[in-house]
Amino acid sequence: MNQRQRGITRKRELMFLAASVIVGVVALCGCPGGNGPAPIRPQVSQFTDASGRTVRDTNNNGIPDLPLDARPTVFSSFSGFTPGQLVELQVLRNGAPITDPTTGEPIVFQVTADRNGNIPPIPIWDIGVGPDGQPIDASGTYEIRAVGSRRGVLAALLKFEILPLQRASRQVGYAFVNVLAGSPPRYPMGSVLVGEPVLVEGFGLPANRQVKLFVVRDKDNWQSGDQLTDQSGGAETTQTDTNGNLPQTQVWASAQRLGERQTDGDFDVIVDVNANDRFDSGTDVVVFAIGTGFTVQAASRGRQAQHLAVELAASQQGQFKDEFNVDENVSVWLNPPWRPMTPYQMVRKYIVLHKDEWQDGDVLVDVTGRPEWDIMRFACANQYAYPVWIGPLTPSKYDVIIDMNNDGRYTLGTDYIDAFSQTPQGVCGFVVLGTPPPVSLALSAIPPAINANERATILAQVKFGDRFVNGATVNFSIIAGQGGQLSSNSATTDQSGIATVTLTATQPDQNIVVRASVTHAGQSAQTDVTVRVRALGELGLIIRQR
Repeated sequence: MNQRQRGITRKRELMFLAASVIVGVVALCGCPGGNGPAPIRPQVSQFTDASGRTVRDTNNNGIPDLPLDARPTVFSSFSGFTPGQLVELQVLRNGAPITDPTTGEPIVFQVTADRNGNIPPIPIWDIGVGPDGQPIDASGTYEIRAVGSRRGVLAALLKFEILPLQRASRQVGYAFVNVLAGSPPRYPMGSVLVGEPVLVEGFGLPANRQVKLFVVRDKDNWQSGDQLTDQSGGAETTQTDTNGNLPQTQVWASAQRLGERQTDGDFDVIVDVNANDRFDSGTDVVVFAIGTGFTVQAASRGRQAQHLAVELAASQQGQFKDEFNVDENVSVWLNPPWRPMTPYQMVRKYIVLHKDEWQDGDVLVDVTGRPEWDIMRFACANQYAYPVWIGPLTPSKYDVIIDMNNDGRYTLGTDYIDAFSQTPQGVCGFVVLGTPPPVSLALSAIPPAINANERATILAQVKFGDRFVNGATVNFSIIAGQGGQLSSNSATTDQSGIATVTLTATQPDQNIVVRASVTHAGQSAQTDVTVRVRALGELGLIIRQR
């Protein structure tokens, strides 16, 4: 099986919310290292809001800014990387890294460039909203650093500001809209419970203007002229004040899901500024144009003694799919009809070889070279815009698992699983069409990026037809990179078909390529995985693995 490393930890969150913003690269830095021509550097992108309007530098200091009372969600986009390469991103506020609240360690996004070398918009959620949905002070200067996994530091740097509340008035003529839910109202961070009231507030709209407020089915790519059809019992009409503020207005007395489909709880909110019942780009305001405005969910069910079966495999256009062609990309989309037990937790997203019967505690081996990291909200997370596995794909049957407790194993009733769809090739999460190889060999590195003198676990899983192979000898070797040492050159698969070795790296700034090969029943398979050993100061700060 031709494994490729993918990693798309999209949606790392700062525990904050509301007006959606696309963030592009506004500054570049880095050096090629070594001899030869300098590599292509990441390209400048855009910095706009969800309606496509340019975010201004309102205090004229050369740095784009947003007001804190917008409670913005920002999306960072990058281009110019090598297709399929690992890119690590780190977010800093006022020079200090954003940290994992459970460990205190700096959060690092591990994402994957798509087949064009682009990284689609990756959100940092809910700036200025605490974990309880109440406003907090998150003003300051932010940096997003993106470092490519090749010898020599190749970095892109995005800098923007979140201005204090009293500075918001300087964004005159630039509208922001927030969604709130519950009583008393809170910023919902993407999730509204069934039966809760939904409210809208905003500022920067035309003064003394009668506007209409629509709750509509979620969709991306709103186009001018699109008809607006309210789903909450009828659009509300209200009027802005003399300063262009939109007063807090209830738009849904009791939020409900509209059906049994997984997407029947997904909604956007649109402020129809000219009240013509149609969307007008550049005039009307939508929450959100990228991703989902909010999801109506049932309360958490707690841990269940059964599979949490959901649809996860999706196209980048937001369609759940059970069949893919080899030249397509696979995305993962999770907006479950009920709340997860814990919001803002670190999770891993796995694409794995299909298993007929998943048992509590089964070890997970990602077929793309590594699981993708994410910090998941209650809802509107793991958006489909971000590919998890880019083509060419390998024909076979696969399952998708969200490892909610981040232990590298399937936990029954806690982890979300997509493994039970009916396809022409039988029951599985999804199938890649074509003739599968006689022997499937999945190879994964955890973690895929380490510092010098740290270790990565290399897992190989062997499957012959529909059966995982017990007792097969998998050979491991290092075929590229300096300073790497394997704990063994071979290992025997267990009853789940898994063989494991450990890679120790001693030299910084290396891409160590580990090759695995196996022969079973006269059929052979071989595949590679790359572990990035960071350069000293590659992210500006040393990141310790846990």
